[in-house]
Amino acid sequence: MLENAACELLERTCDRAGRSAQIRADAIHRSDDGDGDEVIDHGEGIPPQIREKIFQRFWRADTSRTRETGGSGLGLSIVASVVEALHGSIDVSETAGGGATFRVSFPLAKQRDAAEHLLIETQPLPRLRPEDL
Repeated sequence: MLENAACELLERTCDRAGRSAQIRADAIHRSDDGDGDEVIDHGEGIPPQIREKIFQRFWRADTSRTRETGGSGLGLSIVASVVEALHGSIDVSETAGGGATFRVSFPLAKQRDAAEHLLIETQPLPRLRPEDL
């Protein structure tokens, strides 16, 4: 599911920025907030007044597009839904020098002692003991 969202974000970035625009994808680590990814392009960018709208279902920046040249307006809303379902966040900002930067972040799991992991229920089935075999 996360891989599909990442592919969708990259595809939407390529479509919007144009095939000749420089696009970069980076893994980022923020020790306090969590880990995530950035997709940076140097295309036209996204005007500030529509940045929040691009994650809404069926919203398209260019309403004059036909079905042959544009999508249904679901791509980035699917990405945002997947990220939010995994307790992450996604936002878009202006790239220095022009373009757009998408940031996807996920919170880090809290650190636990190794003994605590033995108490975490990981499966719906009871654990088998050697004497049960």
